[in-house]
Amino acid sequence: DKICGHSIRLNTAESAVVLVTEGLENGLSWVAAMKNQYPVYAAVNCYNMARFRWPAGTKILVICGDHDAVNPKTGVRPGFHNAMLLKERAIKEGLLAVVKIPRIQGIDWDDLWKIGQLEQFCFQRSQQQVTTT
Repeated sequence: DKICGHSIRLNTAESAVVLVTEGLENGLSWVAAMKNQYPVYAAVNCYNMARFRWPAGTKILVICGDHDAVNPKTGVRPGFHNAMLLKERAIKEGLLAVVKIPRIQGIDWDDLWKIGQLEQFCFQRSQQQVTTT
């Protein structure tokens, strides 16, 4: 509750397309993969990501969650679940929003960057929709 939606901005890029990740390492991987083209924020953890406060002027929100195992107590994948909560909130506020999750459970965005799996970082923009690969 102490950080309540606040995040750490990881670069100085300016765009109406904003990316948010759970952690710092994942965020820095997105900065590198996108060649510093879009502003990237680290929410510190998945629970805070669901409460992310996007900057004014944001039109498209790319939510980069983790592919976590199912939590046996809650029955949900924390990274995906909280990414979807943020997506729903963003859409209700009039943003286009897309969730990006690594294809393999337990592999994070920084792992993908290290092994050169850059195709998983791709997303396409259009005026009407955002689609993922």
